[in-house]
Amino acid sequence: QVGTFIRDFTPKPVGMVEAVLTCAAKNAVDVHAGLIVVFSESGEAARLISKYRPCVPVVVVTTSAVARRCCSSTFALHPYVVEALPTGEEEQRQLLDRVLAYAVKAPLCPQGTVVVVVRGAAAKLSADTQP
Repeated sequence: QVGTFIRDFTPKPVGMVEAVLTCAAKNAVDVHAGLIVVFSESGEAARLISKYRPCVPVVVVTTSAVARRCCSSTFALHPYVVEALPTGEEEQRQLLDRVLAYAVKAPLCPQGTVVVVVRGAAAKLSADTQP
């Protein structure tokens, strides 16, 4: 697999963020996922997932027009732009439901498949600095 080859030749040690996001791309293979969803304000988290050539599409939930443009030309990335990333847990679930409905309708993944979701730690939704 391409991701393993890239991981083997990436200079070590990698940062914590890249290590976690590498696992997201690898886990998509391990669980036969149909999609990866990543919340990324700057697009950095999405770029790092894409670096390892995931076998499935990656929907990037972002607030940034710059990140949207970069995603449009990067391997496997499909931008989903929102005005603001929600902070409440219920609003976050609703946003994820909308993203999954978009992915099924697009069609980026079949309904009922496993989805790997990458988000920030604690209350922060963006995975750019603490996935």
